[in-house]
Amino acid sequence: MTGFVPRYHPDEILEANVAALVQKVRTGTWTATQVAERYLQRVRETEPFIGAYLLVDDQLVLEQAATIDQKRQRGEPLGLLAGVPVSIKDNLLTKGFTTTAGSRLLQRYQPPEDATCVKRLRSEDAIILGKTAMDEFGMGSSSENCAYGVVRNPLDLSLVPGGSSGGNTGGSIRQPAAFCGVVGLKPSYGRVSRYGLVAYASSLDTVGPMARSVSDLTHCLTVIAGPDPRDLTSLSEPTNIHDFLRETEEALSAVAKPLRQVRLGIWKEALEMPQLASHGRQALEEALRTLTSLGASIIPISMPRLRAACAAYYVLASSEASANLARYDGVRYWQMTRRTRTLGLGAEVKRRIMLGTFALSSGYVDAYYRRAMQVRQLVKRDFELAFQQCDYLIGPVSPAGAFALGTKAGVDLYAEDVLTVPASLAGLPALALPCNPKATLPTGMQIMGRYGDDVGVLRLGIVYERVTRPLITSDEQ
Repeated sequence: MTGFVPRYHPDEILEANVAALVQKVRTGTWTATQVAERYLQRVRETEPFIGAYLLVDDQLVLEQAATIDQKRQRGEPLGLLAGVPVSIKDNLLTKGFTTTAGSRLLQRYQPPEDATCVKRLRSEDAIILGKTAMDEFGMGSSSENCAYGVVRNPLDLSLVPGGSSGGNTGGSIRQPAAFCGVVGLKPSYGRVSRYGLVAYASSLDTVGPMARSVSDLTHCLTVIAGPDPRDLTSLSEPTNIHDFLRETEEALSAVAKPLRQVRLGIWKEALEMPQLASHGRQALEEALRTLTSLGASIIPISMPRLRAACAAYYVLASSEASANLARYDGVRYWQMTRRTRTLGLGAEVKRRIMLGTFALSSGYVDAYYRRAMQVRQLVKRDFELAFQQCDYLIGPVSPAGAFALGTKAGVDLYAEDVLTVPASLAGLPALALPCNPKATLPTGMQIMGRYGDDVGVLRLGIVYERVTRPLITSDEQ
């Protein structure tokens, strides 16, 4: 299939950002049911072209919307995301919706409860619109490895949308955001609870949001972030992201050079890699000129373990995957082990299980797994040294951007993660956003910060976005 997704006529509901939508639902200008119906209509218009959803249940969606409208009619306070439609990646448990992780192995699985982040979204009156497609168990960089069909890029249907979609292990938030011209945040490891996430690589898995703007993304992160006693890896401090960013944005709005005290490090090895497309380099250079005009100083930073990081990531992620996926033996989910794994798992999942099992096997664990762990520590050290010289690190998201469907597989596909896996190995916050948002096919850049400095990364993104995409960040909609 080639061509483009049908455009919609100017539509206030579809064009409203989160702040405007919540305000209109709270005041009764729009009902949550009106919002839900319009989004369901748009899904019906686009799904034949994109294939982004594995499940959308109109009845469940409208029941959620009706509950919100009834709360308002009774005079009860509405949540921070009242009436906002949210789609959930299909590796997060959702009560009432099946959760398959993009695999036939779990095609009948009905979770008994919500993942923590889903529960928090519901508690703030978000509307769960449906479950989105993903590479099976998150293993892929193109969304071509879903057991239920290929997903296409909404900006150009001949291209991949990036993978595996919106829950991050190596680059599955930043890469799709960059390929599709939206914004995505991989939070600091532990910022968002992993309870209820179908595990791929537990020391790398990070739940995070994608949205149309940094401001919208911040509203979502405010709700889903925070400590969770059911996830011992979650950060213990409470998160007040939205209020802090509102205060800083108000303070910065009166400043001509809001970044005058910010040191931005430019990732030299990423910019100099021969695989980096010329249009990507030019777009990043233009973004740097914008950031410099806002007062930021630019410092070249060396991160020498770039290529080693990608190799180490695939050894570690595959090793953890082989252990995590051992639970899918058919006893609890379908039939017995041999038949389950033969029929229920796709080729890429089998490939990574075998790779991980080999790396952990007797006689090879020192040569592969332990060496990869050593590389991981060196990558963390590279970041520590970098942040002694700068406040944030800037680089491209992928070498060449969205590529044609069916053109990459195996090692070539793994190489697409070369620029995103370093931050994942170190557990750092990393924000992807368009650095040439007016282009037909935008190029993504990523902003990486110190561990725990999610707010600082978002603040920098908001300042940049306010200059480059003023219409999409305005609350006056």
